[in-house]
Amino acid sequence: MDDMKPAVLPISLIVVSDYLSADGDGELRQSLEAYLYDRAGVPAEIIVMLPAESTFSYSSGPGEPSVVLVTHDSDESSQLKDAALPYCHQPLIAVVEADCLPQPGWMATLHKTLDDNPTVAAVSGRTSYGDGSMMKRVMSLLDRGFIECRDRRGKVIHVSSNGAIYRHALLERYRFRPGQGPFVSAHIRQDAMNEDNVEFAVDPRL
Repeated sequence: MDDMKPAVLPISLIVVSDYLSADGDGELRQSLEAYLYDRAGVPAEIIVMLPAESTFSYSSGPGEPSVVLVTHDSDESSQLKDAALPYCHQPLIAVVEADCLPQPGWMATLHKTLDDNPTVAAVSGRTSYGDGSMMKRVMSLLDRGFIECRDRRGKVIHVSSNGAIYRHALLERYRFRPGQGPFVSAHIRQDAMNEDNVEFAVDPRL
């Protein structure tokens, strides 16, 4: 039925905003609404991490998941993500970049992938940069988990840093290394997880 509320998923959603367009507030608001009004399922809570100078404001509507705005003295996305963990109260944590909008059903589908595969610790979909230019088409093919990165045995060894769902304990154990910049620290963390044989998955439907 059209008036049925979407399922509330046991997920804390971390939204990081360290790179936005000139209309940063509008872009961030669009990102929040994409998750709050997804009819396939919504997160139980949303934590928006913002640089200290941010003036962004947002109030949840009746019946919507709580939206908590947190400022932090770092403007690196990796540090913002780690700083959000104390505010997360759910067994699963979705970590997304505000400038990367989800396909409808993204969260519910990845949640089901984790639910169906209890040994998997993190799962992502693919990331597309669009096809508005040759550079964007190349980036879609090469970066951010659009391709499924596997080792020689076929094991998934990478989840997209643009958007993935993790089991809470995994993020508590593996923190980003400060002072390395977001890309280097993400690769260092991913390598540490792979060395410990953490199991990942990519759902190519998304």
